[in-house]
Amino acid sequence: MTRRQARLRRRRVLLIAAVVGAALLTALALIQSQAAGRTALTNSFELSPNTLRFDYPQDWQYSILETNLIFLASPEVLRQEPGASLIIQRSQRLMVETDSLEAALETYLRRGPLLNEGRWTITEAVQPAQIGGRAALRVVLEGREREEAAMLVSTITAARADNGTIYVLASSAPLDQKAALQPTIDAIVASVTILE
Repeated sequence: MTRRQARLRRRRVLLIAAVVGAALLTALALIQSQAAGRTALTNSFELSPNTLRFDYPQDWQYSILETNLIFLASPEVLRQEPGASLIIQRSQRLMVETDSLEAALETYLRRGPLLNEGRWTITEAVQPAQIGGRAALRVVLEGREREEAAMLVSTITAARADNGTIYVLASSAPLDQKAALQPTIDAIVASVTILE
């Protein structure tokens, strides 16, 4: 092999190494930007240390609407704009009135979203899920609260505490914002731990 051939081969190897290195750096930058895009759940709800805990993003806020009913809202909802929200209901009534988790979820749907016929449609039938390692049931609906309101997607998940109390988590987001908001909602729901 001549000197010229050796130099050309070295240049080729260096060029290939540079291209591979650039591709690896691009992939690493993409992974880091995706990780940064995930919502950090920096705040924790621990007001009731014997019943429930969950984490939520710093710019979200919760309020306790009444005993056993927590409303958690995104910044958009707080500004009275379309956004994401999550209601967590602790229901001893569903525990007393129903004999199974399936019946509790069905009762909740009949008294809630499916009460006004035609406003909500089940788009994903009831299926098994988990809340904090507990067996749960989940159903997805699309619809609206009022005729003039925007279309929403709502995921309702029900689980039973060790003492039999039923917990219902009902999230909602505008249908056209589902892709952007669902990862945050899913992260909050995944952080829920039922302690009783």
